[in-house]
Amino acid sequence: MSQGDAPETAAESVLATHERALELCTYCPKMCRFACPVAEATGKESVTPWALMGLANYVRKGQVALTPEVARAFYDCTNCLLCREYCLHENDVPSALRAARALAVREGQIPVAVAKAADRFRRVGSMFPGGDRATLAKSLGESIDPASRSVLLVSCLRAGGGGEAARDAASALARAGEACALPDPSVTCCGAPLLDLGYEEEFAAHAKKNAEALSRFDRVICDTSVCARTLEREYAGVGVGVHPEVEDLATALARAVEEGRIEIRRKFPHHAVYHDPCHLGRHAGIYDPPRALAAALFEKPVGEFPWSRERAFCCGGSGGLAFVDPATAARMAQARVDQAKEGGFEMIVTASEECAAMLSEVGSIPVRTLASLVAETAAPAAGRKARR
Repeated sequence: MSQGDAPETAAESVLATHERALELCTYCPKMCRFACPVAEATGKESVTPWALMGLANYVRKGQVALTPEVARAFYDCTNCLLCREYCLHENDVPSALRAARALAVREGQIPVAVAKAADRFRRVGSMFPGGDRATLAKSLGESIDPASRSVLLVSCLRAGGGGEAARDAASALARAGEACALPDPSVTCCGAPLLDLGYEEEFAAHAKKNAEALSRFDRVICDTSVCARTLEREYAGVGVGVHPEVEDLATALARAVEEGRIEIRRKFPHHAVYHDPCHLGRHAGIYDPPRALAAALFEKPVGEFPWSRERAFCCGGSGGLAFVDPATAARMAQARVDQAKEGGFEMIVTASEECAAMLSEVGSIPVRTLASLVAETAAPAAGRKARR
C-alpha cells in the first residue's frame, strides 16, 4: 500500500483471500444458477451463488454497507458445494460466504436469527436438544467399551431424541467388533454450527477443548460426516491439530462388511434409493463405501436419484441454513423426497443422521440411516475377533 492509499478496511482484510473467486463470480454469466438447491427452493435470483458472491464483493469494495439485513443473505447457503461442480474455475462459494459471515460477526452486524442460534449453542453446548452425556453413556450399555483406544464421537443430533440414533451407531459398531469408548461428557458437539454461523474465534476455542479431550485415543469414529470433516479439516484451518485418526461411521461399517466382520442376517425387501450427504460426498469424496454397505442390506438393487454422487442435491440440513431459515431448508428436503417418490422408491437410505432427520420431517416415505439398518439386522460374524 502506498503512502496515499486508504487504510485497508475490515471487509477488505477478511475477504482478501477470496478476492479472485468473488471477482470471477461477480462477472460470471450465472453458469451454476440452476444447480443451487437454495435458489431452486426459493425461486429467488437474489440467493443464487452469483448474487451472493456479488453482494459479498460489493461489501468488500465498500460499495454496499454491511448491515444485519445485508448479512442475512450470506446465510442462504448450505455449504453443499454443488455450485462448484458446474463452475469452470471451481470457485469455493461456501468458504467465501463463511468469511462474509465472520465479517458480520466481527463488525457486530449479526442477523437476529443468527444471534439467537449462537445463544442457543452457548447455553446447551450444541444446536439440538439432547440428554445429559453421562446419562447417554449409561444407556448405551454393553455397546460401549471404556477401555477401547477408539472413541465414538456421538453427534449432538444423535444424542437427542432419547438417544435412539446414538444406540444404533454404538450397536452397529459393536456388532462389527469395534465397540468404542465415549469421550468426556464435556465433548458435546464438534462445533460446526459455530463455524457455519460465522463465530470463528468461538469455534477455535471449542475445537481446542475438544482436541485435548480426544487426544488420548488412537482413533475417532464420527457418527456423521459433518463431524468427521470438521475434525479433519476445519480444526486444522484454525490451527488445531487432532491427534487420533478420524473416520466416519458409514465407511467403518462398510469396511466391516467387506472384511466379513458383520453377518447380515436378514435383508430388507424395500426398493430403496441412496441419498448422498454433501459432507461425505462432495466434501470428502466418499461415494462407493456407503453404496456397498447399502447393497449388502437390501434384497433389491439400491437405486440412484437423478441428481446423485458428485451432483447430488442437498437436503437443506447443513451450513446453518436450517437454523436461520428452516422453511427454506424444509422445501429443499421436500424436493428430495418428491424425487424419491416420483422414482417409485419405497425408502430413502443415507449415511447421515442430519439428512435422515431433514428428510423424515417433510415426507411420507420411510428414511433410514445405514447405521440403524445394520443395528437392526446384523450380527457379529462367528469367530471374528473384536478390534480395539
